[in-house]
Amino acid sequence: RDLIETMGQRCAGTHKDSDGGASDGDLYTFADGNGNSYKVVVPWENASETQATTVNYVPITRMESSSGHYDGGPPWKGTLDYHQTLDFLQRWEDMANATELHIDQRRMGSCAFSVNGELQFISTRSNIGGWLADNVVRTGHSVQAVKAGSKANYHKQGSPPR
Repeated sequence: RDLIETMGQRCAGTHKDSDGGASDGDLYTFADGNGNSYKVVVPWENASETQATTVNYVPITRMESSSGHYDGGPPWKGTLDYHQTLDFLQRWEDMANATELHIDQRRMGSCAFSVNGELQFISTRSNIGGWLADNVVRTGHSVQAVKAGSKANYHKQGSPPR
């Protein structure tokens, strides 16, 4: 609880949640080395074991990739429980403190870390995306999949891309 409150006090600000609606938490955005985004909303108020942290995976498409071949797979969304949220925040903080991995500008293969839309740091590598993919409890497809209207993009269960 202290870690959630501390991170919330440090990063509090007005923003939209990962689906574009009003938010009552901090938006942590991690862009992996391929350009896929993981948008994590950690609740501010009354951090407790009953509040879920939401995660929305927004993959890069072939048309968006620099090679024209890479596809991040189907989008997905899910939740982290209280203890997983603490683990996520600790991993984020560990990456923030690993300044030997930080670089000044984003380049191919690097990872960007933002809070409430403000870039915090860029790293040469991170395992946060893989950790989220392995630990999120899937709650359904993302808004992007619904908008795409493609049955091929609809996956309630299954493995997210790596």
